[in-house]
Amino acid sequence: MFLKTIAKTIVALNANIKPSQISAGAAFGVMLALIPGPNLFWVLLLLLTFFLKINQGIELILMALLAALVPVFDGFIHQIGFAIISFEPVHGLFAFLYNSPVFPFLKLNNTLVMGGFALGLILWVPVFLLFNMLVNFYRKQIRDRIITGKFVDRLKKLPLIGKLIELVEKFSVLAQ
Repeated sequence: MFLKTIAKTIVALNANIKPSQISAGAAFGVMLALIPGPNLFWVLLLLLTFFLKINQGIELILMALLAALVPVFDGFIHQIGFAIISFEPVHGLFAFLYNSPVFPFLKLNNTLVMGGFALGLILWVPVFLLFNMLVNFYRKQIRDRIITGKFVDRLKKLPLIGKLIELVEKFSVLAQ
């Protein structure tokens, strides 16, 4: 399944899919990786992304890759979440919401969840713009060099890469 996700992502990078859709998928992948899950808030955000026109492949790949790195930044994320939750003007709002029937299941009173969400919101636009630039750069400068290069011919002979290329070709035909 992970190979299929990678294959679909490679097809999306090379296909006529808007760079903004790939970039939005990357931005949501970063945001979901920063929020510890699964909790109701995380699941609702993930479900929201299925209704948006974004690239879910890049979202899932980045979420999986960054999920391993995020615990290194837990202290920083905790400080952000604690600052938001203990901020006096919103403290009463959080107390009120926590006593409501649904809010406790969202876990937004957890400093890591709140900090990860806040950091994800802050990073959303920069990640979007960065990936938009990278996708455009890849399509204009790198894609044709890779396709026509001898290195790709050598890679095709490796079993795992050969399987991945078969999947890419299969999904490329289906995408047309």
